[in-house]
Amino acid sequence: MKGGAVFRSGNFIIIARRGTIMQIPCSKILLIKKEQQQTVIVTNNDNGYGHIVCYCSLKHIHEILNDEKFIYEHRSFIFNIDHIACMHDRMILIDDGSPVFLGKNSFYRIMKYFMAARMSE
Repeated sequence: MKGGAVFRSGNFIIIARRGTIMQIPCSKILLIKKEQQQTVIVTNNDNGYGHIVCYCSLKHIHEILNDEKFIYEHRSFIFNIDHIACMHDRMILIDDGSPVFLGKNSFYRIMKYFMAARMSE
């Protein structure tokens, strides 16, 4: 699905475009990433992993998520800490097996936030 308005309703992100509405449970969002002009929401749904494309800023999505489980520390990614499988040597492995490589400073800021969130649980 491309384009569309993005907003939040309860525990869901809603993408609406041209008469089509897609409802994504926030708990199923693994990662949100910027690819050129597109924002790609990577999900884990009952049918496997999916990629939903929209055209809005990561900042906007992070603001509507308004949830401590989502880390927006790097300009190209929003991570759901519940779906980080492994962090090692500037690489974050997401539950779907996708590796995300970051610079040293971004990696350590995310790792610090992740560890603080896990310690407070």
